[in-house]
Amino acid sequence: QSDYGLQWLAAHDLNRAARGVRVNRPELWRGDIGQHLPSGDWPEMQVDPKAELAWLERYAALGFGVLRNVPVEPGMVAQVGDRLGFVRVTNYGRYFDVKSVPNPTNLAYTAVGLGVHSDNPYRHPSPGVQLLHCLESQASGGDTLLVDGFNAAEMLRHEDLAAFELLAKVPMTFRYSDANTELVARQTLISADMDGVVQAVHFNNRSADWLDAPAQLAESWYAAYVKFAHILKRPELELLFRLHPGDCLVMQNERTLHGRTAFDPGLGRRHLQGCYIDGDALASRRRVLRRGAAKGHTIGALTQIHAAFARRGNQAYGEGVSLSDHSIQCAAFAQRDGASSAMVAAAFLHDIGHLLHDLPEDVADSGIDTQHESVGSAWLSQYFGPEVSEPVRLHVAAKRYLASMEPGYLDQLSDASQLSLKLQGGAMTAAQERAFEAERYFSDAVRLRRWDEEGKIVGFQGPSAAQFDAIIAACLVRR
Repeated sequence: QSDYGLQWLAAHDLNRAARGVRVNRPELWRGDIGQHLPSGDWPEMQVDPKAELAWLERYAALGFGVLRNVPVEPGMVAQVGDRLGFVRVTNYGRYFDVKSVPNPTNLAYTAVGLGVHSDNPYRHPSPGVQLLHCLESQASGGDTLLVDGFNAAEMLRHEDLAAFELLAKVPMTFRYSDANTELVARQTLISADMDGVVQAVHFNNRSADWLDAPAQLAESWYAAYVKFAHILKRPELELLFRLHPGDCLVMQNERTLHGRTAFDPGLGRRHLQGCYIDGDALASRRRVLRRGAAKGHTIGALTQIHAAFARRGNQAYGEGVSLSDHSIQCAAFAQRDGASSAMVAAAFLHDIGHLLHDLPEDVADSGIDTQHESVGSAWLSQYFGPEVSEPVRLHVAAKRYLASMEPGYLDQLSDASQLSLKLQGGAMTAAQERAFEAERYFSDAVRLRRWDEEGKIVGFQGPSAAQFDAIIAACLVRR
């Protein structure tokens, strides 16, 4: 027997009028939207979930958005991608450079103007989201050009329904080929759902291959294709603006078609870096933030964690790597060893006590034990269960335990770790060993300690901190 409340039944009513209200119809735009670009401040969005949610809502409605004040550093676009979702590695790499180069394999790597297009229609599925981060913009020209593909498709439907239906029914072939890659996919130029709402536009004349369709459809299909191409070039649909260093453009790749004006590389450099992420990641992020805005708990915890790392994560704390790098390495090694989500979260957060106090970095040199394990565990227990907070509380005790139980352990400790061991009480006595072994999370604390000692590699190449957000969020206790 199942019971359904009246509110649930009303929300899931299947009659035509009720379904019509639920149909999510996009907010169409033209070039004059440039007066109100959907933009957000990246540093603010990282610590303020309300600011992030506000930006994501406009991005979802319009199919694109601009992030301002993203650090002008190579590879930063991938870090933004991992914060918003998950970077999708392609034959172009984890991220790629967009600049004029000798012997280009793609027109994007030249200085010529590019008509609006969607990226990678030769993949199935095509990347859902593209990011372009501006590093240099001195060249004359090279302005960004955007068109709302959904609006163009609706204009085609209004002006020539038969052409619209043909492009929505008959797929064409897209292809990309170079010395190491051969990618082929068949996709319709326009995709619509059962309610007739446009869901995707795939348009890229540089990647178009051939139309494998009945001969009697070819002439009318190409006529529809040309008509759609002409609509995409209508000036009133074109949004033209300039990206400046620190701006990152985020686009729904199957909606917002993008291009650029030509530029002269001899009169200044133009350098963007791009990457792809799947579209469902941003949609999920928006829903989680909406849920968090209602409950406050999950987002509040993540926001405070991000703020703590932003404030003090760059400290070296005597180990040759920053606290942020150390945390990432420990969590990465936990994942490598097949640890549970709770242990990965504990590994990432085990030193958060160092981030919560205002003492100087070299406080241990003054003979002061900050008791960061107790501070961190107490703070974490507000948001996590004991499977996360208890290994954190015990990870210093685990060092003392291993120092007494394991021959040669002391010799592998860094100078900073040996100094802190003295402040923390030194190797355990036999009685302390037995008491520690009786702790419920004794073995987890020892595993965490192993990752703690290993996670001090200078120049370590691994994941970004943002990639652990989903794991940490999944471990939060719902209050």
